[in-house]
Amino acid sequence: MPTPTEASSTGLPQPAGRTARPLPPIEGRKPMAAGHVILVVLLALIIGTFLNAPGLYKTARNQRPGWQRNVAVVTMTPVKWISVHLGISLPREFLQEATGQAGADKINTFVPAPAADPSAGGLSPTTTTVKPVATPYNKMRVWVAGDSLAITPGQVFESQVDNQVTDLRGVDGRVSTGLARPDVFNWFAHIKSETARLNPQVVVLTFGANDDQSLVGGPGGKTVGPFGSEAWKTEYRRRVGGLMDQVTAEGRRVVWTGVPVVRNDERAARYAEMNAIYKDEAAKRPDQVYFLDTWPLLTDASGAYADDLVINGAPLRVRAPDGIHFTRLGGQIIADAQLRMINGFWDLVSGRNATTTVAPPTAPATTAVTPSSKPK
Repeated sequence: MPTPTEASSTGLPQPAGRTARPLPPIEGRKPMAAGHVILVVLLALIIGTFLNAPGLYKTARNQRPGWQRNVAVVTMTPVKWISVHLGISLPREFLQEATGQAGADKINTFVPAPAADPSAGGLSPTTTTVKPVATPYNKMRVWVAGDSLAITPGQVFESQVDNQVTDLRGVDGRVSTGLARPDVFNWFAHIKSETARLNPQVVVLTFGANDDQSLVGGPGGKTVGPFGSEAWKTEYRRRVGGLMDQVTAEGRRVVWTGVPVVRNDERAARYAEMNAIYKDEAAKRPDQVYFLDTWPLLTDASGAYADDLVINGAPLRVRAPDGIHFTRLGGQIIADAQLRMINGFWDLVSGRNATTTVAPPTAPATTAVTPSSKPK
């Protein structure tokens, strides 16, 4: 039998008496030195950073205010400048445009300023004194939007609404958004775009769950804080009033849903401060903005937060495990209250059986300005 030395590197037996010879090395495949590997990795990271600099800069800006955000922004600012001015970021822009994400790296911190006279909105005297009647031929158009607290009530609202007399133009809920960080998601610009596209007559809004923080994009581009300071209250009031005026100036009514009581007492106190601002700003715009106080809707007999409420004699769960959001039943309580409030200024009952295409003589055909294009 052949000895181990008589076997080739392929494992095949060799003729007796021959010694296996090592295979010659493959030319051109020399192992790379560790230093060269590290250099290649560093070059790849640097090139990737410059190619994606606008996106990385936006990511840095989108962090919560603090030293980490400051360091990230300072680091990425010159990198972005070089990338944009030398055209290094152009491949990323071309790819975004090709995939329908053009402008994804832009940061829009536009915040509308409230009108000098909030009571002088876009609604005519007729629409503020006469209750329109919704019919199958003159449906009320409504759009629901807001932060994560708008999602479950919005879903129930969609299932509860009377489609015979109501045209729901959509439920637009965005997790971890609000009015505090237009650099993360600019609701002011988004609402303006969507109301022009969808043309709702009533806009149901819910904000506040994520707004108990410093406000990015204040006057002069500054960050305003901390939460609860006089500067913060002034700026947040300006944003709330500005958004209300932005919508009502288009001839639409607003139902502003307040933040509900929550399990954490400290956070509940912060939400109460924001609710006071919503209520006060809505009161400045009578017959245009309606504030829905959800606090008493979800408290127990003593006025305290409760996971369960006694309904028809039985305790039923109305709040999610986090002590902030809602169960389906909790969302139904909010949605029912929203519909009751809307029915206070739009008649959603008496016109259900109307058989004429002509709106009742006492009701205007619409209360909103019709844009040049309609949604599909």
